[in-house]
Amino acid sequence: MQTRRFAAFGFLALLTAGPAVARPAAPPRLPPARRGIAVWYGEDRHGQTMANGRTYDQWAMTGASVHFPLGTRVRVTDLGTKRSVVVTITDFTIPRSRVLIDLSHGAGRALGIETRGKARVEVKPIGFDRGQTRRRA
Repeated sequence: MQTRRFAAFGFLALLTAGPAVARPAAPPRLPPARRGIAVWYGEDRHGQTMANGRTYDQWAMTGASVHFPLGTRVRVTDLGTKRSVVVTITDFTIPRSRVLIDLSHGAGRALGIETRGKARVEVKPIGFDRGQTRRRA
């Protein structure tokens, strides 16, 4: 009787354990492209901590937006000049802001909006930078 119980228990254990095949996680979907206003910011935030936990460098090619997840790499194209830059989203903007993306000083300069201060742009996600996602507490 004892042997039967042991055999039944062993059979059930094998049945429930079965071959476990882990499916690879589906890659995250890129958000859609958006059009709006881009501005740049720099000296006042230089050295402060961003939403991703890293220190802000005003000359790095980064941006802030609530419309794209942290770590998203986006191509920002000035609709007037057709000039474009690729930046990584490393911080958030104010949720109800009329600004689509805040660019670092370096990205603003590269895009050619340093003297104008702002431009109408298209922001198109092109991928993810895994090293820039929000750090875990």
